[in-house]
Amino acid sequence: MSLLKSIAIVLIGCAVGVAVRFLVSATAVENYPLGTLGTNIIGALVVGIVIGYVAKNIFSSELKILTTTGFCTGFSIYSTFTRDAIGALDIGNMIIAALYVTISICIGIIAVCVGLQLTNR
Repeated sequence: MSLLKSIAIVLIGCAVGVAVRFLVSATAVENYPLGTLGTNIIGALVVGIVIGYVAKNIFSSELKILTTTGFCTGFSIYSTFTRDAIGALDIGNMIIAALYVTISICIGIIAVCVGLQLTNR
């Protein structure tokens, strides 16, 4: 598959994922992260399903790129985060996976706090 075709597939998937995430967030309870929690969990579930089917040659590489790199990235960055953590576990790097998860969450929270402080919120 050409690079240009791959990019086009990712863009289409990402656009759909972002639109669906927006719709979910727009209908979620105000000031409560159920929309985000739901999209993160669903995104992670979709990534797991797609990767499992690709491993069994049920889904094509194009469908994998469309759904995981495209749709799920637009829908939920968390799905990519969990895929990376599982990737470290798959090659036996439990310590690296644990550090990655811990550091990502902690620094993510700190970054949000810093961003809020920068805006004097």
